[in-house]
Amino acid sequence: MKKVMQAVSITIFFIICMAGCGKEEQGGEIIQERERTEYNLAGNSWKEFDEVAESRESWGIANYWEDSELGAPEAGMTAWGYQSSVDGTDYYILQEYETADGNYRHYLTRVDTVTFEAERKEIVISGEADEKVGLAKAIEEYGAFVAGMDVIDGRPCLLVVRIDEENKEIGHIYKVQMNADLETESIVDIKKDLENAGLLSGRSGVGDIFCDRSGNTYIGASEVAVFDKEGSFIKKLEPPKGFDGIFARTCRLPDGRPVFECIDVASDRSALFCLEGTEEKILYDGKYNYSAFRCLNEYGEIYYVAGRSVYRWDAADGSCERLYQDMSMDVYGCSAIIESPEGALTLAFYADGESYLYQLKQGKQEEETEITIFQLHTDQMIEKSADEYSRKHPGVRITVEGIQEGEDRDIALNRVMAQIQEGNGPDMFVVAKKHLEILQNQGLLMDLSMLRQEDVFDQMFQGVLQYGMVDGKLYGIVSSAGVGTLVVNESIWDKETWTAEDVMKLMEEGGESGNDFSTFNQDAISSGGLLYQLAVKDIIAGNSSLVNEEEKSCQLDGERFINILKFCREYGKDSESSEEGIEKIHSRENLAFAAGSNLAAFSRDMKALGEGYRVVGFPTDGGYGGYVSCGDCIAISGTTKNQEKALDFIKYLLGDKVQKKNGIYTVRRDILVDNIVEGEEDGEGPFLMVGNRGITLLEGRPDGKSFLPEYLEIMERGSSIDTQTRGISAIIMEEAGAFFHGDKSAEDAAKVIQNRVWLYLNE
Repeated sequence: MKKVMQAVSITIFFIICMAGCGKEEQGGEIIQERERTEYNLAGNSWKEFDEVAESRESWGIANYWEDSELGAPEAGMTAWGYQSSVDGTDYYILQEYETADGNYRHYLTRVDTVTFEAERKEIVISGEADEKVGLAKAIEEYGAFVAGMDVIDGRPCLLVVRIDEENKEIGHIYKVQMNADLETESIVDIKKDLENAGLLSGRSGVGDIFCDRSGNTYIGASEVAVFDKEGSFIKKLEPPKGFDGIFARTCRLPDGRPVFECIDVASDRSALFCLEGTEEKILYDGKYNYSAFRCLNEYGEIYYVAGRSVYRWDAADGSCERLYQDMSMDVYGCSAIIESPEGALTLAFYADGESYLYQLKQGKQEEETEITIFQLHTDQMIEKSADEYSRKHPGVRITVEGIQEGEDRDIALNRVMAQIQEGNGPDMFVVAKKHLEILQNQGLLMDLSMLRQEDVFDQMFQGVLQYGMVDGKLYGIVSSAGVGTLVVNESIWDKETWTAEDVMKLMEEGGESGNDFSTFNQDAISSGGLLYQLAVKDIIAGNSSLVNEEEKSCQLDGERFINILKFCREYGKDSESSEEGIEKIHSRENLAFAAGSNLAAFSRDMKALGEGYRVVGFPTDGGYGGYVSCGDCIAISGTTKNQEKALDFIKYLLGDKVQKKNGIYTVRRDILVDNIVEGEEDGEGPFLMVGNRGITLLEGRPDGKSFLPEYLEIMERGSSIDTQTRGISAIIMEEAGAFFHGDKSAEDAAKVIQNRVWLYLNE
């Protein structure tokens, strides 16, 4: 718990939008092949590029590795801190682990990015120098921590910060040099030099550590101090003229010198420079072109990540190509780009508490299975998961396609259905419930019922499964969901559910009880919105006595429904929504409060309401008034030739990794139950573990406990409904509108509704 709260308190200063995000230019020009010749980026000028062309050869994933393959060094260990470095074609990860007894140990992992073989060793500061400062013991007991790490020529160099026990401020800052066998060679306290250079302020400003082959060490973040091999202060780096400060180290030159980068958003400029001797040397000063990490080679080529793509900028001739696109790529999580002697690229990332690498090679590496997903609505989680799956499964490439610009969704679906009937079309779909039904009515979907034999389905909420069913069979899978419900003051209503008549009575008699219920809730202000929540929602769910779809009967012209119509017109307002729901339910102007969406939003609503409120749900004649709110379904085409891989991708969407990332939107009960950490004392809120080591803070009760029990009850008992107005709901809302606008009487509107719904049920 101590480390979690420390992690929450860290402020990330490193958030700036790079030039490639939203600024990349694309052209159709194909760059002509040129012979690679040596070009010294430290000695020659860099030519800017104007347009970005698509790569002349396709690039594909050839290898993948993630640190979870190694597991924890020992049972009961939890990983926290993370540092990384590139040394030639080796990628190093320094990971801090908390042991079961609360101590801390560090392990250094070396990944050979040519073979993707990995080895991990414990790294311990030792030797005569440490006997004087006791760093090993201080780190183990968290009186000191590793703030930075760099490796050059196989020799790690650590930046270790030690906290003074009395004033809890920085007491010492050590540069710890090790040899290739991880033995400590020297420990030098550089705190005074950093203070004299003006680089320290309280507990902040320590930054990172970088090394070069001459033995110099560079320490800092937005300001950088340079130390020589013996640990003596040389100078403070000065940014190029016109720039306020150094932004970050972005790469190394082929000779090992670190390259630093500055940006000036106002003038749309960026500059890269290195140290030559004791003087700063500008390598590039031109068009704003920031990237979190670059790779420079001896041919004058600069590889970098911007936006969601990998680029190759040829500084010798001023051309630039986009080599690869990955929609799940987190540019700020990119920690390295490494080129192999054969020209393959390895991209290293740290995201969601894990390190992962994948290798790109140009040209077709092997027979590749291509799976196409067609989505009517953009689902970024599906897009990111498709790219993640492709990375983890070299030889499989999942691409996501959407509707054409300006194209109507129904027309787009018809176009795709025609393609399928001609033997073409996508392998999978991401569609809403109504489009799932259309596809299945044409016999174009694969029955997914066999997936229910998977263990993970035991943890899925029934309302989620219900949403993907057509005529009793499972054709779609929902991978994200939330809730929708109503909350009421329990002094006004203390029963588990209520009907439309209960609501109408409470509102009409409000004045007699000292209340002034002018509105049902903040989402049901208009007459149509009120009708939808009082009656239509329950009809769609199949719980209303007004319509029985199985018996093909309805009672929509009777006194009960007519009274509901009249009530809705009387209490409906011109406004369609209100932003003052909490205030108005507290003042008794609103009878109820519509709470929901995901776990975080639901918890926030319940916290804001305070004590004395209960979940009652929407009015119902015999069901449960809470609903499961589902995202789009993913379905498989019945004509796909890639059934096995498509099924495996769905399993991946429902697996631990993706569902933990979904966090507050997960469709699995165990993900919520197993990853909620309740507050341990009053005033300390709960949180949900997301991914491997991320967290989502949640609002909680005064004692720190979460609102998970109420949320789980809705997810477990609630049914899912298609919220798009169509079928019976469209008929009711359309004809009721004629009454609400004064064009018909309630009785006449009810007769038309009755006749049209009966015909719909019996057609």
